[in-house]
Amino acid sequence: MITYDRCPVCSGTHFHEVIQVRDYTVSGKFFPVCHCSDCSFRFTQNIPGDLEIGAYYKSEDYISHTDTRKGLVSKLY
Repeated sequence: MITYDRCPVCSGTHFHEVIQVRDYTVSGKFFPVCHCSDCSFRFTQNIPGDLEIGAYYKSEDYISHTDTRKGLVSKLY
């Protein structure tokens, strides 16, 4: 799991959690989204690491950047 102790954009240390978002597609887990007070960037905390991340892309509901044949939302994406 990847957890930031500094903002990934500005390396600032002044950030706080603003919301918990749920992964509805694969795991059902909640992930915190943090807001950096130094640069206003928002980023996800507790990201799955190299050994876990692949499972998030194996879902039938995952929309690839190159798959534009599955409806309007996919085409817009």
